[in-house]
Amino acid sequence: MGMPVPDSDLYFEATGVGPVFQQAVNLSKRGGRLVVVGVHKQPVQLDLVNVLIRELTITASMAYPTEFPKVIEMLESGQVDTRSMISQRYSLQDFEEALNTAKNPESAIKVLVNCQQY
Repeated sequence: MGMPVPDSDLYFEATGVGPVFQQAVNLSKRGGRLVVVGVHKQPVQLDLVNVLIRELTITASMAYPTEFPKVIEMLESGQVDTRSMISQRYSLQDFEEALNTAKNPESAIKVLVNCQQY
């Protein structure tokens, strides 16, 4: 729609927070994909004109029958140290800064946005 957007082809919305989903839709570039894995307990408005103009693909995925128990077991046992996996942490209010950081693969490994802090 003539506005600059981050150069990302794919977003994963894993928070279950409506405004985060809406922001991912608004930041997606033309032809982008958005995968929703967060459980949204409240209805979320979706601007379908925006989705059509951007030609977005939105996919939902919820079934992980064996993966979650295995991963939780690995995390609980200390078999996986997650500290090295997260390079930066941001609050939701700093989402744009987090995206700008994530665009630089030389300085960002995993950028975590805490969506529980407004």
